[in-house]
Amino acid sequence: MIPTPQDTDPALTKNVINLSSIQFTENTIKLLEKGLSFIPTPQTVKASEYDEALKELSRDLAIKDFFKFIPPPPRHNPTPQQTFKNRSNWKPEDILTSTRNTIDDLTDIYNLMTLGLDTKQTKNQMDTLYLLKHKQNLTNTDMHELHTLRKNPNIIIKPADKGGNIVIMDTKNYIKECEKQLNDPEYYTRIETPIWPENKKNIENILQKLLKTHYITNPQHLFLKPPDHPRDRLFYILPKIHKPLEKWMDPHTPPGRPIISDCGSESYLISRFLDFYLKPLSTRHPSYIKDTYDFLNKIKHLPIPNKAFLVTFDVNSLYTNMNLNRTIAVVQQYLKLYPEESRPDQYLIELLKISIKNNDFTFNGNTYLQTKGVAMGKSFAPTLANLYLLDFDAHILRGNGKYNVHHYYRFLDDGFLIWPHTIEELIEFETYLNKITPGITIKFEYNPNFINYLDVTIYKVHLKNHALLATRTYFKPTTTLALLHKDSFHPKHTFQGVLKSQLIRYKRISSTFHDYEITAAKLFQSLQMRGYHLKNLMNTKRTIWNGPEIWIETLTKNLDLKSLKEDLKQEDSLIQVTLPDQSETLTFRTSEIIAHIEKALFLGAIHSTIPLPTRYLGHNQKITPTPSDHTPINIILPHNHISRQLGKEWGDRINRNPKFQLFRPRTVYKNPPNLKKLLVHTKLTTLEPGKT
Repeated sequence: MIPTPQDTDPALTKNVINLSSIQFTENTIKLLEKGLSFIPTPQTVKASEYDEALKELSRDLAIKDFFKFIPPPPRHNPTPQQTFKNRSNWKPEDILTSTRNTIDDLTDIYNLMTLGLDTKQTKNQMDTLYLLKHKQNLTNTDMHELHTLRKNPNIIIKPADKGGNIVIMDTKNYIKECEKQLNDPEYYTRIETPIWPENKKNIENILQKLLKTHYITNPQHLFLKPPDHPRDRLFYILPKIHKPLEKWMDPHTPPGRPIISDCGSESYLISRFLDFYLKPLSTRHPSYIKDTYDFLNKIKHLPIPNKAFLVTFDVNSLYTNMNLNRTIAVVQQYLKLYPEESRPDQYLIELLKISIKNNDFTFNGNTYLQTKGVAMGKSFAPTLANLYLLDFDAHILRGNGKYNVHHYYRFLDDGFLIWPHTIEELIEFETYLNKITPGITIKFEYNPNFINYLDVTIYKVHLKNHALLATRTYFKPTTTLALLHKDSFHPKHTFQGVLKSQLIRYKRISSTFHDYEITAAKLFQSLQMRGYHLKNLMNTKRTIWNGPEIWIETLTKNLDLKSLKEDLKQEDSLIQVTLPDQSETLTFRTSEIIAHIEKALFLGAIHSTIPLPTRYLGHNQKITPTPSDHTPINIILPHNHISRQLGKEWGDRINRNPKFQLFRPRTVYKNPPNLKKLLVHTKLTTLEPGKT
């Protein structure tokens, strides 16, 4: 049997952590236990939402007519000229009569469907509301509790920094923790007047230069230009309830992760513009991993020395400790290292200086300036963090000139490596690395057999001369697995989509079916408590694992994995596999089978059989497009019973027009506000003097 680390259940305890001085009713806690993604059933919908939906759909059909009903090519790597532009409102007028008739019919369908609906006016008398007839998913008591929570200025409700918990704090304690951080002169300073007006003026001047030198176009200039009335940047924290109690200010006030919301500010769009050019520079280093799946592709079933240690580390408070001058110097260094004629390097640096050195914000009626660190909330923050550590990566890969580090990878501030030396030498190496970059420190975690990294547990399978790396899903101790509640007012397909997406992730991470089953069981334990039926959970689990498996002899002796990977470059490449008894030859997509062949190399050393997918294409069968391959026509509507019927009838009418045969109408729903939208606010509700 393959050795695996000891199973540990995720924290399936209460999802709500009440740190406030208020003793909430059981009903209130149950309401919050539904999760911040929970959507209460709406009672009305604005008629203007349907007017806008009809307008957008009509424009979409007219544009497809104008371009001769030819589906547009996919846009994988947009150029700067294709991005950072306001959405066009152009609608062609010269269209076919059949298309115009279709659009007119859509209007008639909408008018007929809404003719007999009960209505009322909005408070400002500016819009009509259709009254909805849905069964409510919250009781009157629940709605009263929700209203009370929304109007209570003495509490703050926030999602926890990690794990998915909902944290309730006294407002005064929340303010106390925020001000403790803001009063640290190493990172912040209080200022009397905001400096964003000067930022706005300087950004506009640089944009004018970019326009004159033809680095941006007129439409891009209009898009990137700061708004006339920018929104103040807002400071808030996410409670770090996972931290040890000795790091809390008091038993009711955990430390918080500082975030400065940049949305709508004078530099928000400029931050995106900067990230567009800088992000490609940050991904070129050999230790870069894009995400969990990229990491798995690099290490899964990797042969390593039996006695090597699995090592991970976390950079302590990376974003907070990034020196601003060094950050700018690092960006300049890599712009110079990877020159590009079409890139406005000089202006990028000028914009970067404004964005990180003049990052003023407000909290509780006061204005502050960040003097150290890059704010989480800036769209380019992960990119700058990646660039900031590239010199650190180089030192790890060089091993201090003494050590041979194997398979080093880093995702932002989390690193992984294989250490084939002693523990004493690893500790010595850690001390050396902590002297490389001022303010940047790490702490190695290590184990000879298994270790947790990101959302993966990596473990060894020991063979005679070496070990292979295998993986399974890792649940952090704070993980609640509090996924979407079954009573939430979401489209029905959403719940199955949530389940499938989780199981697909577990399957991709799991090296064996045993690993997959263990993680799925933990998920099901949580989902059953949230209204999901066990029978459907089990059926979906089997379906995702590809149903009944076909077991054949180990392929490691007969198949050349390198050649198969080359075959992947061929469109619709197929591979045939003959069953051991010669009874039948099965044909699969090469791209579909490659992952299973890789798993064969791993399992072949342990078992005499390996699993293959059951999808059977037949001998030399060609892969032909299905309706699901057609370019979609999105019918975007608010989610409710009116929209379900309207979306179906609009789609049927479009399908009856043969000109749209290469397109597939589909209804895309806009969801009503969820509990996070209703209860969690970035802006602090200031208490009146004398109130507690």
